[in-house]
Amino acid sequence: LNGAQLASNAIGDIYHYELAISGGRTPLDLSEFTAGPADHGNRYGQNRYFHLVELSSGNLGIVWQDRNDYKIYLTKFDRRGTSTTVDLPSGSGNQYMLGAAASDGAGSIYYIVFEAGNKDPNYTKTSDPHKVLSVMAIKSDENGASLAARELNDSTNSLNATTFGDIATSTTATDGQYGNTVSLRVAGSEVGIIYSRLHAQTGDGLNHQGADAIVLNASDLTLKVNHGQTSGHSFSNVMEVTSSNQFIAIDLGDNYPRGVHFHRFDGATKNQRVVYTFKTHHGYVASHDGRGPFDPYGVDVTGKQMYKWSNDNNTYTELGGVAEVSDGYLVVFASEHDANLRVLNNNSTGDNLNLIDPRNIGFIKVAANFQAASGSGNVVTDDLIATQGGSSAETGEFYSFDGIQQDQRVTGIRWLTSYTDKATENASRIRLRDRADGNFLVMWEKWQPSSYVSTHAMVIDANGTVVTQDTEVSGVRLNRRDDLIRIGNRTYAVVANRTSRSFEITEIEE
Repeated sequence: LNGAQLASNAIGDIYHYELAISGGRTPLDLSEFTAGPADHGNRYGQNRYFHLVELSSGNLGIVWQDRNDYKIYLTKFDRRGTSTTVDLPSGSGNQYMLGAAASDGAGSIYYIVFEAGNKDPNYTKTSDPHKVLSVMAIKSDENGASLAARELNDSTNSLNATTFGDIATSTTATDGQYGNTVSLRVAGSEVGIIYSRLHAQTGDGLNHQGADAIVLNASDLTLKVNHGQTSGHSFSNVMEVTSSNQFIAIDLGDNYPRGVHFHRFDGATKNQRVVYTFKTHHGYVASHDGRGPFDPYGVDVTGKQMYKWSNDNNTYTELGGVAEVSDGYLVVFASEHDANLRVLNNNSTGDNLNLIDPRNIGFIKVAANFQAASGSGNVVTDDLIATQGGSSAETGEFYSFDGIQQDQRVTGIRWLTSYTDKATENASRIRLRDRADGNFLVMWEKWQPSSYVSTHAMVIDANGTVVTQDTEVSGVRLNRRDDLIRIGNRTYAVVANRTSRSFEITEIEE
């Protein structure tokens, strides 16, 4: 273990540790996924490489999967003593992809794994479009002893899971299956999970992608409730636990619905609303697939005529994080607005262009009683949002694949960054984590359209007011979706180097 202090500033005391991984084990590398805001692959996102957990000792644990042989490990990090890595149960009979992991802080590790393989049947005709994918929940102790294991997907394909991916393709993110993302948290006697995957083939001959929410009993991993779909397509998700042991989450939908979709659920109930929505590129031809003709609908950034129908998989958005506060829920993300701060300007799009305007970090506060707010669909109403000093309302619309008008509305956005040149400044890899002092750490990477520039952090309060200004954090990198974890007054981020077989651990001490 090698360590050094990188900085001491208003963010905190920032330390960097390099931890060698023994036994020939090989982690996924930061360089496996290099798609920037403008790149096609980045719109799908990517699942987490490293799942950070709090151990019963109060130390940091890292649950991760070997990139070469699918084995799953728990690395126990001790900055003052000896760090060790133990094998965790990896499922039986098949190779499994690690979906997500969490701990109860009292000695138990919970995780979910998905059978690897069965490449996307939409493009690989030798794959089974009706395969019942094995999905297992596993519970172990911190020494790798199995405490429970359960197959969650029965012979009727109750989880509607046919393809999740494999390690080789998960690093490329060139199609919908490769951006499948899983979040898992433990809250008292329940385990909450949001997972995306490809469904079994439907009557239109396609295997569609989407995410669902389920809740397990923490004791024996039996399924308590399947809440069904969160969003479809769903290109990313983030989950946390509230003080009342409910799960709160956001996922990123491109169509059903189209926006940042907020969820609160437990083993009995689920409530959800779109809390932010975005622009949409429309089709270039008046008729398509037996539909139309449709009326003209403005021109895009290339000067081409658009028509009143769309099939835009771009979301122009990356998720950051979600957190509970006394009067609501904080949601942080990166998205695009034009020079007039409009986010619903459909003319500011282009065919298959993922980056049109600079990508900035947005903040909203969702009302505590959001489930009682007026409105529905992609319409964000005033009583849904509790942001102080946020943007005024903006209305818009997009037209669906069938040419049906879908109304949109946003309100209450506070922009935490003010990037104006997409060629040099875009926010990506955004993180949100509560601090011990009651404020919130926001971290992100600044990117050119396709290349990394620098890493940054700021501190905000529960109203989105900046407490500590944008501070560059040299020597720190972030994976595309891996979460930060706070243990006491220390916040951790982890990446890895597969060549040196080592973890690079960042610790921020308040």
